[in-house]
Amino acid sequence: MNEFLQRAVARHQEGNLEEAERLYRDALNADQDHADAKALLALVLGARNRHEEAINYVRQAVGQDPSSSLLHFHCGTVLMNAGKLADAMISFQRAIKLKPDFVLAMYNLANAQRAAGGWTGAIESYQAAIRMKPDYAEAYNNLALCYVHERNFDEALRHA
Repeated sequence: MNEFLQRAVARHQEGNLEEAERLYRDALNADQDHADAKALLALVLGARNRHEEAINYVRQAVGQDPSSSLLHFHCGTVLMNAGKLADAMISFQRAIKLKPDFVLAMYNLANAQRAAGGWTGAIESYQAAIRMKPDYAEAYNNLALCYVHERNFDEALRHA
């Protein structure tokens, strides 16, 4: 990992998105084909509500390394944050296909399904995430919310 990318990740984790963006761009100036830098820049751009630019960068990254489950996951995240739920679900499904135990991709697939009104699919995906990580509190919570929406209060209470 080059120096710019290391510093960019640190600023990103601190929540300093402006500085992270600058450093990710510096990393790309040093190596314009760095897929991870493109994907991470896309996450920052999405967080800054620059969704079209974010989607462009993350799709470039996936195009460079289509066998990376993490890049598909990042693509799904950027697309979901941009409100492109159908495309986000496809990206999360690709990430899961490449790495079947990718619990966070399964959880985000469920979140996208729920946001799109696909309650049955969301229930199944939250259940799958819980099978992968039995102590996944957020997945239990969201699963219970799905059951409430479906007016299945017994199941909601069981998972709350």
